[in-house]
Amino acid sequence: MNTIQFQYRKTPEQITDREAIILSPASNNYLTLDITELDKAEKVKLEAGLVELQKGVDEAFTTRTKWIRDNGFETCYRNFAKDKMSQVIAGLTNLK
Repeated sequence: MNTIQFQYRKTPEQITDREAIILSPASNNYLTLDITELDKAEKVKLEAGLVELQKGVDEAFTTRTKWIRDNGFETCYRNFAKDKMSQVIAGLTNLK
């Protein structure tokens, strides 16, 4: 499980210590598959495969969201702006 600890500055006066499980890493970039040099048939094949694979991804996210809600953790969802974070410590842990 990827976790992160940090200080979060919501406003200049409101600073809190936070600990979170990372569900999706923060980024300023798009993670892509560059298809510029693929021909039409390759693009069609890739798109069809990704559509099929996405079904499994969507199912996994739905299962995770349902479990989180069913177990009373739905109020724990947060988005933190990287520019408001300081003293960041990220690492792997099993939370035991």
